[in-house]
Amino acid sequence: MSGKHVRYFFAVVGAVLCAAACGNDLYALSERMRGEEEYSREGSVAAPEFALKNSDGEIYTLSQYRDRKSVILFFWTSWCVNCREGIRVLDEMYPRISKENFEVFAINVGEDKGKVARFVQARKLRFKVLLDPGTETAADFRLVGVPTYVIIDKKGYVRFYGHFFPRDDFRRLAGE
Repeated sequence: MSGKHVRYFFAVVGAVLCAAACGNDLYALSERMRGEEEYSREGSVAAPEFALKNSDGEIYTLSQYRDRKSVILFFWTSWCVNCREGIRVLDEMYPRISKENFEVFAINVGEDKGKVARFVQARKLRFKVLLDPGTETAADFRLVGVPTYVIIDKKGYVRFYGHFFPRDDFRRLAGE
């Protein structure tokens, strides 16, 4: 096989793997959670409850925001290049997002509290950063990798689950 054919082969294999990994993430989440969670009339999955601390020890729960605000969860790690870009975008958009009655939780998956605190302080992030040191919340949301974005409406149902932030559609996706 010539070098051109080898490159083509790997490009096709990469595209197929990417399509498989990035398919309809909400459908995949729904299928994995079928029978385990409550569904709304529209067929959306009820988001799992969590109680997570920030680096100062304050506890935040999803239910605190039910019927008050839609919530954007961003699961991330400090070593992930795409996560760093996602954090930059969310921080840039945070004034707009918060004005539209959304709360943002950046949930760090499995890293040390001190490391996360230094990362947050260095970037002066404006949204809430929570710690999931044992990765239980990540497991509850059936995370398969980072970054992962989850948009939850005011009633507590998952409206979006994916590896990119829907900048122009987040409000519509939450039913706002």
